[in-house]
Amino acid sequence: MVGALSIVRFRNPVRSPLELSVYFGAITMGIAASVSLQWLIFLVIAISMAIITLIFVSKASISLFSVPFFSASFSEGNSLSSISIVSKGQIKSLNDHQLLQSKILSSIDGTVVYQLASIDFNLLKEIEKDLQKNDNLISAELRR
Repeated sequence: MVGALSIVRFRNPVRSPLELSVYFGAITMGIAASVSLQWLIFLVIAISMAIITLIFVSKASISLFSVPFFSASFSEGNSLSSISIVSKGQIKSLNDHQLLQSKILSSIDGTVVYQLASIDFNLLKEIEKDLQKNDNLISAELRR
């Protein structure tokens, strides 16, 4: 089915495997509905069970590891803004910040590089403004 549907052209670029799966699932359900109603019912039940299982996996991933299992990109044109913060040492408020994407500790000179990302650019500006008072701050680069 995927091989047969690989010739489909999309008007918008597909940004994630989840988005592509949703497209192929919808096309497959349409084809199954035209073949037999029984196949459509079977397919809907199977997909529903898979979705429920994936929701449980995602919730478990968030509760155990504080990291979402999936990231969907259905918001066309909404790119993330980011801020890169370099400091002389760790900054407590950033260590467990909800927007934190990565933290890199340098064993050579003790610097720490924080990467934060958000859809809300103004929120990142506020974080940058709050960090200007911090003595450990080396640099903060804000990107839209």
